[in-house]
Amino acid sequence: MPDASPAHMLRTSFFRGLRAVHRPRGSAQAGMTPFFQGKIDNFCAAYAVLNAMRLIHDISAFQARALFSDLLLSQSRDEKAFRAILNHGTDYVDMVDAFLERIAERFPLRVSAPFDAETACGDVWEVLTDYARPELGRSAVFRFRRYEAFSVRPRADHWTTAHRMEGGVLRFFDCSLEPDGLYHLTRQLMKDDADQRVTEYVIVPPESVRLVERPGAEGGAYGDAYGNGAETWRY
Repeated sequence: MPDASPAHMLRTSFFRGLRAVHRPRGSAQAGMTPFFQGKIDNFCAAYAVLNAMRLIHDISAFQARALFSDLLLSQSRDEKAFRAILNHGTDYVDMVDAFLERIAERFPLRVSAPFDAETACGDVWEVLTDYARPELGRSAVFRFRRYEAFSVRPRADHWTTAHRMEGGVLRFFDCSLEPDGLYHLTRQLMKDDADQRVTEYVIVPPESVRLVERPGAEGGAYGDAYGNGAETWRY
């Protein structure tokens, strides 16, 4: 007997709408590129966390895979929240915090969320550049939105990892393989809010910034160094 359940009907109606698109062979097909791993998912925030751990704890691919699998299993227990993660229906801050907290159970780690949403981008820039020091056991994980000139809608909404400073340029330790992706940031590119500007610009939501470091890392302890007090540290 055919399955007439609502779940079956939903599945079949969805897949019935996926028709093969036949394109003529030729130059368009010759220039076609395969999907690379990560191209069609929304886990850049998880990769940003794992890349920070690679920088400050030198985790292996095997360890990263185990941590990532654990994250997926834990997040999938809440179907509504997990669907939001899969469909880019969230800012991923809660997922990043949950991931860092789980990782801190296995690796020595200090995590700080020092900024609220009203923090000026100049203050955020100063701290990001100070924490792009993996050789001292610290880095930062943060979200950025990239805007084209004269646009108030982001071209890209992505999470990345602070790597190092080179002549006033903040280099990312990034998971993306996009040929036109953004892999570095300057102070001039950073803005506080979306507006119709004549040049490309980037917004780093201050509340997304997570400072991560090995306990005892040289020159760390955001609360001590910047006078905000130990309450900024999550764990």
